[in-house]
Amino acid sequence: MKIAIATHYEVPEICDLDIQKDDLLAEYLRSKGYEVDGKVWNSNTCWEEYCAVIVRTTWDYFVQPKEFKEWLTKLNSLNIKLFNPYQILLWNMEKTYLDDLIRNGIPIVPTIFFRNLKDATEEALLKTGWKKMIFKPILGGSSHNVEKFDLEEGVERGLKICEKILQSCSMMIQPFVENLQDQGETSLIYFDKVYSHSVRKTPLEDFRLFDMTNIKIERITPPDEFRLLGDRIVNWVRGDLPYARIDLVVYEGKAVVMELELLEPTLFLDKSSAAKFGEAVLKQLQ
Repeated sequence: MKIAIATHYEVPEICDLDIQKDDLLAEYLRSKGYEVDGKVWNSNTCWEEYCAVIVRTTWDYFVQPKEFKEWLTKLNSLNIKLFNPYQILLWNMEKTYLDDLIRNGIPIVPTIFFRNLKDATEEALLKTGWKKMIFKPILGGSSHNVEKFDLEEGVERGLKICEKILQSCSMMIQPFVENLQDQGETSLIYFDKVYSHSVRKTPLEDFRLFDMTNIKIERITPPDEFRLLGDRIVNWVRGDLPYARIDLVVYEGKAVVMELELLEPTLFLDKSSAAKFGEAVLKQLQ
């Protein structure tokens, strides 16, 4: 049986970067008798040859969101097992999933959404009460179109940033979390809803934690408050959840969600955690 690990054109092979190490996952699955290939998601691959596709380094999906959704839908219609499951991948593509978290009582970094230019007004920015803000597209990866804004720069600049982002998709605004510079962001990794490991990511220079070349990464034992929140979130998600990364920060004295990464997250794998990931995949293929 054959399994594909989905990639993108700039990383066409199975990723072996220190922070990604999907090659360890492939090695584990091969040890269990599976053929494993790295395949660019929007290539002319004969997907029917594969019993499963693990979505991993499809880091350009937000550039072609319509085509990416069509690709997922095609695989689903062919009854090819997707990791994560089809509906979860679709739900997690846009950061509006944060709305669902807060509606279900899960604490997040305060977030407001601008759906279009009509929402992006001076009144709306001032109403937040935040002096420093982070602007993000709801559809994006890495630090693409992520901007920091300080009201001291003038509301007009903030509105211009909004206009730029809203040309491509809706956007979100969050307060700038000041303690990120020294406390960093903690990522909790789960396989099959079971906790595996954690890392803390601290920016070295720029505020962006999405650029893995700009951060210090260290394995840690997370505080109990973080573990409890992480466990609560994975158990809230309905259905199977082979892999998940939950990014948490401390905001106003309590643990809150920055992002819930269920689509192509970096999982900071080593040999042990790659085996846990592999077992989560194999469980669904039995």
